[in-house]
Amino acid sequence: MSIARIKNWQAGEVLTANDLENEFNNLANNVLAEPIVLSQQLDANGQLILLDADGDTLLDASVNNTVDITIGGADDFRLTANTFTALSGSSITLDAGALTVTDGQTTLADPDSRTNTVATPLIVAAETSGTPAAGIGTGILFKAESGDEAPSSFGQVDFSASDVGAGTEDTYFRVWLRVAGAALTECWRWAATGAFKGIFTHANSADRTYTLRNFSYTIGAGEMYNGPASAGSGSTRSIETFTSATGNLSGIHFYSGNFTLDSGHTLTVPAGSGRVIICATGTITIAGTITGSGGGFYAGGAINTAGSVGTDQPGGASGNGNSGGSVVWNGFTIQAGGSGAGTQVTGSSVVGMSNPFLCFGGASGAGSDSVTGGRGGASIVLIAPIVVLNATAVLNTSGSAGSNAAPFGNAAGGGGAGNVYIETSSYTDNGCTFTLTGGAGGTVDSGSNGYAGATGVKQINIYS
Repeated sequence: MSIARIKNWQAGEVLTANDLENEFNNLANNVLAEPIVLSQQLDANGQLILLDADGDTLLDASVNNTVDITIGGADDFRLTANTFTALSGSSITLDAGALTVTDGQTTLADPDSRTNTVATPLIVAAETSGTPAAGIGTGILFKAESGDEAPSSFGQVDFSASDVGAGTEDTYFRVWLRVAGAALTECWRWAATGAFKGIFTHANSADRTYTLRNFSYTIGAGEMYNGPASAGSGSTRSIETFTSATGNLSGIHFYSGNFTLDSGHTLTVPAGSGRVIICATGTITIAGTITGSGGGFYAGGAINTAGSVGTDQPGGASGNGNSGGSVVWNGFTIQAGGSGAGTQVTGSSVVGMSNPFLCFGGASGAGSDSVTGGRGGASIVLIAPIVVLNATAVLNTSGSAGSNAAPFGNAAGGGGAGNVYIETSSYTDNGCTFTLTGGAGGTVDSGSNGYAGATGVKQINIYS
């Protein structure tokens, strides 16, 4: 539709100034008042086409027709606006179906003939005029609406660099989340030190939740320190709970969660118990005292006999030459008691490092011709992901002293100490007192004194 004439001219009619003025005013005032039908190409020739500075402007086509915008050569087509919206029931398609926006949904397509490669129809690039440094990256921010924010930042993903050196670039992937209403914070990060794939797969028959422990560790490494969180059906004993208190504790104890022994409280391994093993799924914190002094599995050597065997350290000999108890595992003698002071078992010979559940304390001292030898000390074993020993903590595995002899007799030997084993991923010692002394040999006014049992060792195995 074209602009209507004001006057239809007749042949021979005189053009007046008023007629000419009216026609030009009509053109000036109404040139864009109604749609214009173009009969040939319109060339803007690099000039700005200003649509409406402050109102709504419509680029329309008849129903079921298409508005094609073709950019030749290597030029770009750019849309710069606050909001680019596809109305309900409508669609916008760019580049032969590569980008389609329909009812608020955007579809990216990259039609080709590939069979086993990955297409990249979307490229997110962010360039800088500065100098790249570690931490630079590119991401996508996701927004929606919350109870008090519209829009509200819900999450972000990005790829950032830890190294931007030429030929040494390293990047990592991050996920940012909202936690308790706070601003987006980085909650997950994936990085690699090698070019091989880390593939996670499962065959769950139901939904499963995998909770990571609250410390740094390598998955699957050192799983020995992970205690059971519950006992299965048919178990004779249930998983325990612990309230800090003074009393006796021996044997093997499993705790779900944390185990804490407060300052001023003492746990005693009774004589004949041989050991106490505390295994927790959380943190073991010791601020009080655990004493296995004289708590060895076997009693001291009887009058005029050799000492009884143990698994940790050998016992001392008696004054009249009876041998102290030996260190024996599964019938195999690791270290003989000998005829003098017990010789400490160290290094690779300390077999309890590989299986502390089989430790039963130090061997006993030998008895003399009139008195009995000292009992060995009990083993103390702590197994948990995190073990913290406070400055007030005391771990005592000392052997008992050999009995003194009557005048002109021979005294008995002291018991060997138990060992301390700690299996953990995170170990903190704030000044714990370790007392792992072999029991002293008995004495006599005349005759021969007994010999001391061997001193215990502590072994802290930290699994990273």
